[in-house]
Amino acid sequence: MILERAYSPILQTSVVLSASFVGMFLLKIMAWTGLHTVDPMIYWIVAGTFLLFYALFNSILSLNCENITQYWSQSTGGYAVLMGLTGGVASLLSGKSLGEADSFRWIFMVLTFGYLLFLCLTRAVRKIVRTAQKEDQKWVDRTK
Repeated sequence: MILERAYSPILQTSVVLSASFVGMFLLKIMAWTGLHTVDPMIYWIVAGTFLLFYALFNSILSLNCENITQYWSQSTGGYAVLMGLTGGVASLLSGKSLGEADSFRWIFMVLTFGYLLFLCLTRAVRKIVRTAQKEDQKWVDRTK
């Protein structure tokens, strides 16, 4: 199962970045060809959606990593790269900067705060589970 393996945050960033670019460029192609009218804000919505997707899955996948400190540094760096590049492409394709994109500056701030909160929660859960496993093993060893 996909959640049972630790995936590199760099790989996760690359996959999410690629998927967001494909989504945004498909929308731009639809707009250029006239197949569909596309609101310029949709590019910012796609960028925010993929940031949230990365935040959720990166946090969950952190439960299986060996070196949590290295994972965190790569993850937060990947998030910053993802936010910068998807925001840059959204700005180019929409013609609106982050400041001009309605409330997306606040949405990105909330997503960033939520991402850091997710990482902290998963780290706490990981610590609790490992402590419970150690205690359980001690109990098993005593009953033998």
